[in-house]
Amino acid sequence: MQFMMLKSTSHEVGLAIVDELLQRSALTSTLRSLSEEMCLDLMLWMLKVFGKGDALHHSLLLELIHALLDSNEHMRPPGSRELILALQKLDDKVAQEMTIQRSFMETSGMLKTVMSL
Repeated sequence: MQFMMLKSTSHEVGLAIVDELLQRSALTSTLRSLSEEMCLDLMLWMLKVFGKGDALHHSLLLELIHALLDSNEHMRPPGSRELILALQKLDDKVAQEMTIQRSFMETSGMLKTVMSL
């Protein structure tokens, strides 16, 4: 887990680690044991890779976020100011992504209407 948070590790390699942990059913137990400092490092890494990659990358990142929030005691509730700020930034990124998705839905509807004429 520490390797994937190194600045030199690409988001593809980091998400491949997440995928491997999921396949081995070890993601939750790995995240459960992270220290508060490691949780912050992981949150900062997730902020860095959020929005990059394809649908599989997005799915793996969301699984990682959910597993961290569900399993780690330092995230319920976050105890440090740094963790709170990282969660707020993640919330902002999620809200921005939802706005973009709504725009795509509107555009898709318009395209379907035009194509059916």
